[in-house]
Amino acid sequence: MLRRERADDISGITLEYLPDWADKAIIGFAQRANSEGGVDTVACYGYQALKAVLRDAGYDVGDMYRILSMCRNTPGILMLYKYSRKELWNAIVSNGLHRWELLDSAVLGIGRAPGEPDAVVYSMPLSTTVLSSVQRWSSENSYTGLNAVLQAGRMLDNTVLNTYIGPDTPWFATILT
Repeated sequence: MLRRERADDISGITLEYLPDWADKAIIGFAQRANSEGGVDTVACYGYQALKAVLRDAGYDVGDMYRILSMCRNTPGILMLYKYSRKELWNAIVSNGLHRWELLDSAVLGIGRAPGEPDAVVYSMPLSTTVLSSVQRWSSENSYTGLNAVLQAGRMLDNTVLNTYIGPDTPWFATILT
């Protein structure tokens, strides 16, 4: 099964993708709130992974960067750039990117979608884990263990993911394994 088929199956919708040769570079899919009150879902590719696919296919440096430039400008695609922790936080702070401070430990990198400002990208599963461990649930509900994870997932889906905070609203990526 192609990674794109798995991403469509898990997301429940048919996403836009790069050509089949780039399938190995699909990380998963990403979601975020939009200004119309909905949630956008896009295929998420790793920039370094795309470089590796092109290098393995024998492209020279010039052709590789020309193709990468076209990929970065493909509508419906989010390109994930990973950095060292120090470089990542320098980029987030210097560009004034919006983020959910409680979820700082779940940041994967910075995402770029054509025609939109850069935005922080969080790991959806890691965000759920972080929320389940740091959120103080009301004593009357006493969420612990799996119940805390389920409650955190609902909170992420129903509040955080649906909140639009400007053009650089963070993305939440579901990673394919």
